[in-house]
Amino acid sequence: CYKNALEKDDTNVNALISLGNAYVIIKNVSEAVKYYQRAIKLNPDNNELQLIYADILDELDTLDGEKNKNELR
Repeated sequence: CYKNALEKDDTNVNALISLGNAYVIIKNVSEAVKYYQRAIKLNPDNNELQLIYADILDELDTLDGEKNKNELR
């Protein structure tokens, strides 16, 4: 549904955010980041989106840290 909306209008910020949210739900954080980044480029003054994006980046750092710890064991 959201991908269809983006096919019609690739500047649809709501669709970009919704796709980002969907990818977070299914634990595909790296894909979520791509959609959030596109949304931020189109709407840089959206403070809520900035906070969501910061949380996602923090989660990625945490996941990378855990991955590195497991590799050291």
